[in-house]
Amino acid sequence: DDNRALAFVHGTDEERQDPQNDKWLRADSRIRYGVASPNDRDSTFFVVNVRATIKPGDAYLKRQYLVIDRLADMDARASEWVNETYQDLIHLGDHANSQSVQLYSIDNSMFGANIADYSCGREGAVQRCEGSSVPKPNLSKLFSIQCGTSLYVGSDLYHFAPTVTSDTNFTRSYVCDGEDPSTRPKWKLLGYFAAGSCDYLSGANYDSEYCPNLALGQSQTYSPSSQTYSPSSLPSQYISDLPSNIPTIEPSSVPTLLESSEPSIESTNEPSSLFSKKPSMGPSTYFTSKPSMIPSSLGKTFQPSSFPSQNISEKPSKTPTKNPSEPPSFIPSVLPSSIPTLMTSAIPNTEPSLGPSILVSDSLSIGPSCFAFL
Repeated sequence: DDNRALAFVHGTDEERQDPQNDKWLRADSRIRYGVASPNDRDSTFFVVNVRATIKPGDAYLKRQYLVIDRLADMDARASEWVNETYQDLIHLGDHANSQSVQLYSIDNSMFGANIADYSCGREGAVQRCEGSSVPKPNLSKLFSIQCGTSLYVGSDLYHFAPTVTSDTNFTRSYVCDGEDPSTRPKWKLLGYFAAGSCDYLSGANYDSEYCPNLALGQSQTYSPSSQTYSPSSLPSQYISDLPSNIPTIEPSSVPTLLESSEPSIESTNEPSSLFSKKPSMGPSTYFTSKPSMIPSSLGKTFQPSSFPSQNISEKPSKTPTKNPSEPPSFIPSVLPSSIPTLMTSAIPNTEPSLGPSILVSDSLSIGPSCFAFL
């Protein structure tokens, strides 16, 4: 029972129950599993044959799960993930979240790209062509391909591959024709553009930092830069590698991975778990949900501490602490201590004690005791 087991959660083809999917999910999927030729290969196969009609430009997606657990628990654990499986077909042009992509350049030697309503921001740069970030009818994939020092911008993925001959009859897309055998091509998908619309840049070099990406109306970026010279109007959507030197106008949705050199200007709802290098400018104006690790040097707290402060307060707290202070307070407490102090007071009590003091005080009592000691 303690043996480990592996399960493949395929799903139940629930999408077949929807008549709208009959056009592409034409039959039930087929599952094949088991060993193959045990005399030749020691292997176990998990195969799903999805009998779907997928046309050029369509995008098919299927979510399945591999589960590892104790053999005794595997049946129950794998069953929990059956309803999480999913498959769908996105037809060409059905992508809901699409943005326009523009390519900018000054000449035909180097260019950059912008998305949506962003302007390039490079002086003298001209928009050469415009496409889409997702597949659409009558648009083709546009790639920037580099093989060694050779450059190509276009839709031919095999532009630098060796010519196919009758002797080989193979397309070797991973080979840069005429280059050292160790040289491999590098592809970048730029978007989807009308055929021939970007021919001006067919031999240009793509630079991802060519356009500063100045936004029209706001300066929010989709991913943070390693360091900015001025704060953005809105925080980044993702965590930065390093905190910025200047705080943003609004807080980040996710804190940075590293500590800030200075605390935040505004008080937080909860104290941070790590110490900052400098103290806050002032205590919080409202209660935090957790106590601070080090008490504030300003103001007073509304509730007593579980342990006394290391330094003497200007005024005693209204409620005694659970442990006695090492030195006495210069001003007597409103309520008596549950445990007397370890040192004598500079000022005697105004009320007589229930028992005589072991040590002699520096000043006389104001009046005699009303109790007789035997």
